[in-house]
Amino acid sequence: MIQVNKVMPNVCKEGSCLSVGVYEFTDYKDGETVTLAYSCNKHVKSVNKLLKNIYKENKNEKKE
Repeated sequence: MIQVNKVMPNVCKEGSCLSVGVYEFTDYKDGETVTLAYSCNKHVKSVNKLLKNIYKENKNEKKE
């Protein structure tokens, strides 16, 4: 049987940037590594900051 998997494009997560993502941001959840986003060379710091803010907000929501 042929298996079909959905492919997530590795496009930069920063705004409307459509550059190829050369950096992959991952997290470890439920025993598996999960890809969160990709970033081009130009936007590594801003995507990292964005993901940290999202992760921080999610963490605070779970505490409340």
